[in-house]
Amino acid sequence: TLSGLVILTVASVIAINFTIGRSNTLDLLRDRGELASHAIEAEVRGQLDPAMRQLEFLVDRLAAPDFPIDDKQRVTDLLVGALSGTPQITRLVFASAKRRVTIADQTDDRLNFEVIEQSDNPLMRQSLANAAAHTEGWWGDLILDPRGGRVALLSRRHSVWRGGELLGEISGQINVRALSGGLPTVTTGDAVGRSFILYDRDRVLAHARLLQPMQGLTAQHPLPGIGEVDDPVLAAIWNPAASMPLLGTGSDFHIVEVDGVRHLYLYRQLEGYAARPLLVGAWFRAEDVFDELRRLLFATGAGYVILLFATLAAVFIGQRLARPIRRLARAAAHVRRFEFSRIDSLPGSRVRELDEQARAFNDMLVGLRWFEAYVPRTLIRHLLRHSSGRKFPSVERNMTVMFTDIVGFTTLAEHRSAADTAAFLNHHFAMVTQAIERSEEHTSELQSQSTISYAVFCL
Repeated sequence: TLSGLVILTVASVIAINFTIGRSNTLDLLRDRGELASHAIEAEVRGQLDPAMRQLEFLVDRLAAPDFPIDDKQRVTDLLVGALSGTPQITRLVFASAKRRVTIADQTDDRLNFEVIEQSDNPLMRQSLANAAAHTEGWWGDLILDPRGGRVALLSRRHSVWRGGELLGEISGQINVRALSGGLPTVTTGDAVGRSFILYDRDRVLAHARLLQPMQGLTAQHPLPGIGEVDDPVLAAIWNPAASMPLLGTGSDFHIVEVDGVRHLYLYRQLEGYAARPLLVGAWFRAEDVFDELRRLLFATGAGYVILLFATLAAVFIGQRLARPIRRLARAAAHVRRFEFSRIDSLPGSRVRELDEQARAFNDMLVGLRWFEAYVPRTLIRHLLRHSSGRKFPSVERNMTVMFTDIVGFTTLAEHRSAADTAAFLNHHFAMVTQAIERSEEHTSELQSQSTISYAVFCL
């Protein structure tokens, strides 16, 4: 029972430690995932926040009462100046309510501008109608760079109002290739991952492969799909999740097996930087990430192996310790019944306490056997039954004393050794004792009034 309690206690401690360790490992994994995604998010913000602030400044300047909105030169100078101070923006376009379009763009460290009259363009009318429906900035659909290069552009748009009158719409177009070039190297522990930004889950907005022009992009398909960037691991991101022992799944990470190798995807959604949700994240080889989990599993397994060996050792030692205790219990039961002749001496033990116990019991047994030879059992039983540890008062009794004489004892003793003579006398005492004890069976009435006691002595 004690061994079982110890085993249960130790196993519970190991299980609790494993649960806590697993929870801490998963928390650490999530923290590292947060750090990785925050690093990518910081790059996105570093590219897009300045562009958004610049567009807000342009809206405020164009809407100012003192700004000549119809002055083509002033509008052009404003756009060119803003463009030169914001390298994140590739192109600025201001479409006035009077259907005049002013365009400023920069390529290869050159600033270009042009003014186009679009009075009869139906797309122009549709764009201004769309601007009239907004009072805050918004993200437009992705477009393909009209200057070539097969690069997608993010479009941030604002309507310009003055005193409740729509003056026009201004848009800034941001080359997403810059996002691919600025993607940071993300690490978790000793593992190095490949970062990415997905547009609406299935299109790739930023990836190391997008630093080179992509083939097959069109105005209707300005971004490559996840299977078109020569990254089979990224292409498998939404495949059915694989299981990882003791890890489980989470809302911000999962594991997919690709070509027999498990990969961990860490990601988080980023709002407010495109017309569709952005997913920033990175993937890693799962085996490179879970060093802590492997160490935890090893420690837990080692703990249970040690517990197994300790249990076997405890059972073995317990059996070795229980054996002499059981022998002592059986011997004590014989002592309780005054069956001293049926008791064997207890063997010694390598355990000091048990060995001392055996020696003390054997010494006691020798004394009891000598005591039995001279004190009748009935007297001892009577004392044990009625004394309860108290002293007996002295009383006057009528006693019967029997003396026996062994005929020829002197001559017999002269021809025997001392040991043989003692054995002969002990045999004689036993016969006398048995005769007295058998006579007690016929004296029950007398026993109810007095106690029959006897002692045998050699004179």
